[in-house]
Amino acid sequence: MVYIDLLTPNLQAEVCEEIDNGNGTTSYRKPNGKIFCITPDGNVEERDSPGGPWESFKRVGASLVAERDSDRGKVAYLRPCVEVK
Repeated sequence: MVYIDLLTPNLQAEVCEEIDNGNGTTSYRKPNGKIFCITPDGNVEERDSPGGPWESFKRVGASLVAERDSDRGKVAYLRPCVEVK
């Protein structure tokens, strides 16, 4: 289980299921069954399917890194996370 800060009130983190995309990236399924994503503008949204460019992350330490191409060029968004075993 991975707890991820998805910008919910009161600093509450959501438990998410990891999904290996098979290309060195991971997607994360929220308890409501949706895949969370970060758009090129940095907005946290939900999608139905994992593995797309907005739903893919690299995990580095206690952060998820979302590399995105935007109108400002290449940007990276970070979301704090912690794994609980």
